[in-house]
Amino acid sequence: PSVPLDDDGVPMLTADPSALQDVTESIRATLQNVNRIVADALDPGYQEAAARGPHRPLDWRHSLVFAAAIGLPDEVKGNVIHTFVILKRGFSPSQELSEELIQHVGHEIGPIAKPARVEFVDALPKTRSGKIMRRLLKARAQGLPEGDTSTLEE
Repeated sequence: PSVPLDDDGVPMLTADPSALQDVTESIRATLQNVNRIVADALDPGYQEAAARGPHRPLDWRHSLVFAAAIGLPDEVKGNVIHTFVILKRGFSPSQELSEELIQHVGHEIGPIAKPARVEFVDALPKTRSGKIMRRLLKARAQGLPEGDTSTLEE
C-alpha cells in the first residue's frame, strides 16, 4: 500500500487503526526488550561489563542479589524505566548506590536505557514457577489495585 505524502513529499501519518495498532505493539515490544536489557545489566550474573572494564570499580556488583525493570508512564517522556533492586545482607540502600546503578546502565547500554528511578526492595513478587510478576510491580509503583494474585508465590 502506498503511503500518503504531504505537499513537501513527507510521509503523513494516517488514522488507519491497524497501522496504529502495529506501531503501538512495536513500541510496547521495544520497551519490554529495553526493560529486560536493563535488568540483565544490573543482574550480578551479567559478566559482560566486568570483562570489558576490569579497571573500573564494580563493587556494587557484589551488593546486588537481583534486579527487575518495568516501564511506567511519564508525562514528558511517554514512558520511563523504573527498576527494583534486591541488595545482599549487609548492604544498605543509598542515593549514591542508586546513582551508580543508573550511570552503569547508561554506560553499558546507552542514555536511553537509564532508569528514572531505582527502588530498593526486600523481595520481588514471583509466580510459583519463579517468574517475576512485572504486572504487580507496575501496579504497586503506580498505586493501583494488584488484581489477580492467585499465581503469586507464597
